[in-house]
Amino acid sequence: MKRIILMLAVLLGPFLLPLMAQPVGINTTKPDASAALDIEDNSRGLLMPRMTTTQRKNILNAATGLMVFDTDTQSFWLKQNTDWVELANMNQFVRLKSVNGSSTFTSSMVEKRRYVWELNGTHPTGSSVAIPDNIITDACADEEGCLVILSMSNFDANSSGVSVFGSCRMSYNAASKRWRASTDNGTNNAGIDGNNSVEHVLSIYGNVFFSDASYSNAVGSDAATGFHFMKWTVYPATTVCRLVIED
Repeated sequence: MKRIILMLAVLLGPFLLPLMAQPVGINTTKPDASAALDIEDNSRGLLMPRMTTTQRKNILNAATGLMVFDTDTQSFWLKQNTDWVELANMNQFVRLKSVNGSSTFTSSMVEKRRYVWELNGTHPTGSSVAIPDNIITDACADEEGCLVILSMSNFDANSSGVSVFGSCRMSYNAASKRWRASTDNGTNNAGIDGNNSVEHVLSIYGNVFFSDASYSNAVGSDAATGFHFMKWTVYPATTVCRLVIED
């Protein structure tokens, strides 16, 4: 039997090798010549390996180009050199850092996120909305801090469709709750969130505030930790106020 198998392998080998080098088609008799595998199906998809973040990171010697679906992040991840890159997040980019003028840059994957909150005419004046702590920590608690933008539009007859803006760069320490903000013109604000001292990170027109205090019916309190967004003055019902936090 072994001799028969060996003889068949010798006789058929030259004919089988060219076939093995051809593209493989599933549900198609004419697979694309540029593809190693060409699948056609109008009712089913390709199911990638699924695993948790821990399992993904524990793959030994993961090859560049390896792709899996992470069930924790609910997104696809691709191994790119030494980093895992989340394909669902198109805002991911490489951060290159030089220390003390070194010609060698260390690289890391970072994400750019933009969070936007809006207050319109139906929101009560003098009452704030809470900004989740995890967003402040995620965006502002690293060495680059975060960009904070306040804007207001449609506040009079001449502002239809246009906005006024104010912005600053904010740094936050999640452990000590200390924060510091600097505007482009050199104005600096600082405070400690939750220390019973009401401090404003940024404001524009004396109407739109980003603060480390919560407000209800025009009364502010910093007894508890957390940042808040508020409009202070009564403007037309069409007025829209926005807070943007971008890392």
